[in-house]
Amino acid sequence: MGRTREAGCVAAGVVIGAGACYCVYRLTWGRDENFFALLFLGNYFTKIQIMKLIINFTENPAMTRELVSCKVPSELISLFNKEWDREILLNILTLFENINDNIKNEGLASSKKEFSRSSLFFLFKESGVCVKKIKALANHNDLVVKVKVLKVLTKL
Repeated sequence: MGRTREAGCVAAGVVIGAGACYCVYRLTWGRDENFFALLFLGNYFTKIQIMKLIINFTENPAMTRELVSCKVPSELISLFNKEWDREILLNILTLFENINDNIKNEGLASSKKEFSRSSLFFLFKESGVCVKKIKALANHNDLVVKVKVLKVLTKL
């Protein structure tokens, strides 16, 4: 009986978490620049939670076109800085990796003309700045970050 209760609590937590993600999505998605701007308005905890939410979006290939079309603040590139701690760096690298994989899998690289210069697509794929920043992270002093960087670079 105890295990059933624990499983029920875990299931309820997952449902609540999914509902919360969906609520944030619905509140912010129509306002693309506001959605990504949340990364720079809050504290460290807010950054981590927003990044995890965006990573969840990137794990759904069906959302790729909408996500890479989003207008993003140019400050997003600053998250590829070695001064950030491990969790922020691993999250931004995962975000880049997922989007890069989805762009390849969905064949969006050939339709780059439809994305604006302020879009996530342009920042991650066309500007070349992200790749330079990621290559610079290969010298990071954290081994876990180095491994993630090498994994991402081998997929480019």
